[in-house]
Amino acid sequence: MRKSAALLIISTLLIASPVYALSLKFQNNSSWEIHELYFSPTDEQEWGPDQLADEIIEAKGVFTLTKIPKGNYDVKIVDEDGDECVIADVNFTSSEHFVLNDKLLIGCQVQTAEDEEE
Repeated sequence: MRKSAALLIISTLLIASPVYALSLKFQNNSSWEIHELYFSPTDEQEWGPDQLADEIIEAKGVFTLTKIPKGNYDVKIVDEDGDECVIADVNFTSSEHFVLNDKLLIGCQVQTAEDEEE
């Protein structure tokens, strides 16, 4: 009797628990601090909360997020100058390691500015 009750509780917890990505690690190899980081499910129009809250990813620093639900997201990165970089339709299905560098951020910022003008 106890065994079946324990199995019922465990199976209920497993069913009720959402599926999470293991972690999202952002390695900032750029020359700029990252001050804001937002996610939006790709099929949504609104950005979620700033994932960094009061944190900053220092130049040459690392920041790791955990328990991000798996799925496809648009990602918005805002640097210390307020420049925005939006990367569309990123598929988070497992642990991910993102390396940000000057070339990537500048290219993304230029593309984001052009997209906003259209």
